[in-house]
Amino acid sequence: MVRYSIAALTMVFALLYASLCCAQDNDLSSTMDRVSEYSAQGKLLKVDSLLRIANSLITPDASEKDVFRYKYYLGHSLMSKWKIPEAETVFEEALDMAYLLGDTSSIIAALSGRATLSTFKGEVYESIQLQETAKDLFTNGDSSAYYGLVANLGIAYNDIQQYDKSLAYYLKAKNYYEKIGGNKNLALIENNIGELYRERFKDFELAQNHYFKAVRLNKSVENLSGLAMNYHNIALNYLNLEKPDSSLKYIHDAIDLRQRSGEGGKVASDYCVLGDIYTATGEFDKAINYYKKTLSISEEFSIAPGFYYANFGIANLYRNQNLFVTAKKYAQKAIDVAFEMNSPSLRAEVYEWLYETNKQEKNFDQAIIYLEKYDLLSDSLESARDQSFLNATKAKYEANMAKAENERLKLKQEANEAAKEIDRLIKIGMTALLLVLIVLALVIFNAYKSKHRAYKDLAILNANLNESRNQIIDQKEELRKLNKLKTNIVSVLGHDLRGPLVNVSGVVELLKDKSISREEFEEIIKLLDEKASSGLKSLDMVLEWSRLEAGDSNPKIEHIRLQKVIDDIISLHKDRIADKSLEIKTDFDQQATLPADPNQFLSIANNLISNAVKFSYDKGLIKIGVKESADRIKFFVRDSGAGFSEDVLNNLGRGERTISTKGSFGEMGTGIGLRIVSDFIDAHGGELIITNHPEGGGLVSVSFPKNGEIAKAV
Repeated sequence: MVRYSIAALTMVFALLYASLCCAQDNDLSSTMDRVSEYSAQGKLLKVDSLLRIANSLITPDASEKDVFRYKYYLGHSLMSKWKIPEAETVFEEALDMAYLLGDTSSIIAALSGRATLSTFKGEVYESIQLQETAKDLFTNGDSSAYYGLVANLGIAYNDIQQYDKSLAYYLKAKNYYEKIGGNKNLALIENNIGELYRERFKDFELAQNHYFKAVRLNKSVENLSGLAMNYHNIALNYLNLEKPDSSLKYIHDAIDLRQRSGEGGKVASDYCVLGDIYTATGEFDKAINYYKKTLSISEEFSIAPGFYYANFGIANLYRNQNLFVTAKKYAQKAIDVAFEMNSPSLRAEVYEWLYETNKQEKNFDQAIIYLEKYDLLSDSLESARDQSFLNATKAKYEANMAKAENERLKLKQEANEAAKEIDRLIKIGMTALLLVLIVLALVIFNAYKSKHRAYKDLAILNANLNESRNQIIDQKEELRKLNKLKTNIVSVLGHDLRGPLVNVSGVVELLKDKSISREEFEEIIKLLDEKASSGLKSLDMVLEWSRLEAGDSNPKIEHIRLQKVIDDIISLHKDRIADKSLEIKTDFDQQATLPADPNQFLSIANNLISNAVKFSYDKGLIKIGVKESADRIKFFVRDSGAGFSEDVLNNLGRGERTISTKGSFGEMGTGIGLRIVSDFIDAHGGELIITNHPEGGGLVSVSFPKNGEIAKAV
């Protein structure tokens, strides 16, 4: 039972082309921006209302891009009401406008809309040809719009019963959206794959798996409209599995979501499914009630398929009661709607039903009449498909031949022009070379005569100049290093020591005023102790670093007990850890040791853990661990933040070691920590590695030599 699902998904993928141009500061443009927003949300009544407003705003001097957008969305609105001829006219006008504008994105959008219309009309081969044409226009085959067309092609191949090819296109689009993390579009793909397994392969268990994947994805992005569609299809699937109770649960969930998301029109399809469920369970009154609700909503929202399926459902219901006269009356109504929708396939479906019904009623004369109508219509549909396929194939062949000929002529012209240019350049080059040789010969002759006389003087002068230049460069570099060292030390001291001093000053003022209790004083003293301890550790780190920078200190390697160092650092940052409700997890043996200078390793580990706390999100996880190889020991810290940006990683790749970024709560830093840590690691002969973890967050690792050998101190 296809009903609305595939057609609705085709519309959703068409809306991937909604971002056709930047908004302009006028009423028509802002109105069309709202139309685009409501279209993506499936709020069709609001779309129709805004399109009427937009029509009144179109003037001769209106932006052609905005007029194109109006026609594009009007075409989709008419198509959703099954007003196929009117929609076809509007899409043709939109396509003409797109070509006049010369805007590739507009041409792609118009072709996509026209292809969707061809699918509605059953002209699937023409739809495929239009979509392939749109695909060829993409200069970037790595975009959501491009893979929206790929998914639409999956729908088209499903309609012509090339199910393997349909599934291949779905999976191609799925791989792309998994790569970029596009959960909303990925949910649509999973839903479409579920529909393919349910409707075509009749593999209801596998279909269920894909539906529930779509549910999880839509929940992750809070997409109520997509979630309602998933529940609708799950209900149909449970009906196929003959589990009416489960089917009822999910269809009621779908109705609730439709109403919450303002998609009143789409409830018609859900009520129709309720009618089918109660038909299957033999509850006549409930079934007829929901079919009539479907008719009422379909009339309110001008939903032609709703009239067809509701009347057809009522016809089945009465036939199950052996009320053949009433059943055939509703079947005739379904045929009338099929004629209005210009859908031969739906008419053929009812003719086959009437044949079976009259045969069941033993009215064989009428049964034969409807069988002949069914056969005649089936033959014409098959013929139309064949003709459509031949036309599409011919058009594609002619287009490919024209394209190939144009490419051949273009290449030939480029080759001729290249040959002429090469000939011209050779002539110019030979002439220039001859002149250069003549001039060079004269210069060499004149230079040779004065070579011996000037050589000694020039050599002496060059030696003096080089010596002076090298001295100036050495002095300049030394001054630069000293100045930068001074600036960095002042920056760190100002950043890390100012806070504790300010807190001390504040406590002194409170003591002067005698405005705090003993309990408050003890609490503040405890806080000041922690701040002062943190400040002293920062001071020790800077002093140790300054000695290292001055060349007065080499690492004093000891086997450090890692657990105690980590415990001390975590205790130092316990307030910040508590503020963010972070979980600290260690991945090393409690007795593990690491060969390093105690003071310098404390600074390294403290900086890495402090940054992990700084960048982690609320209630995140920080993992601290050690990995060993034959000759190296790697200490690592992984946070649960946003990870390092491309700019930061690129700067690190270029050797930049002074980088300041804000934490997850907006915490500021001096940016000097990375420089200090890098210098300490270099002094140990170690390696600093900064990456993003595949599962999210930043990963910073420090590799130390296992045998304790170190590089020369810097």
